[in-house]
Amino acid sequence: MRRNIFNLIVIFVVLFFVFLIGDYSNGEVRVVRDYELRVDDNIIYLKSAITDSEKLRGLMYVDDLSDDEGMIFVYDDEDYRIFWMKNTLIPLDLIFLDSDLGVVDVRENFMPCVGGVCERYRSLRKARYVVEVNGGLSKDLEIEIEDVLDINI
Repeated sequence: MRRNIFNLIVIFVVLFFVFLIGDYSNGEVRVVRDYELRVDDNIIYLKSAITDSEKLRGLMYVDDLSDDEGMIFVYDDEDYRIFWMKNTLIPLDLIFLDSDLGVVDVRENFMPCVGGVCERYRSLRKARYVVEVNGGLSKDLEIEIEDVLDINI
């Protein structure tokens, strides 16, 4: 009886940590962690896209995004990043950042894809992170190339 209780406790603890630390979609494991972008007195809460499946989905099918919400795509290295707006329902700004969180490119009001062939956008310079926020927000916050953003990475 004690052995069965011990086994149940061990299983419970293991399952608890599985749900606490990871997303196991696509065979990838990641620590669940979201971020905050601070610009002056504004805080934007960024949902993280770290796994391939999260990056593929991005903000697809999101029909309403408040000005204090966004997404950050996290990559292991700096490279040219290509984005498109397939199945995206709202215009977005894409802010491309290098490893030091310096802004290397901004694409404002990237429009949703309404046809079969979607426009693709390739960053002007290599980026390690890409932040997506509501269309026009980067202009409202006066985010420009060469700014360094305050994100708790």
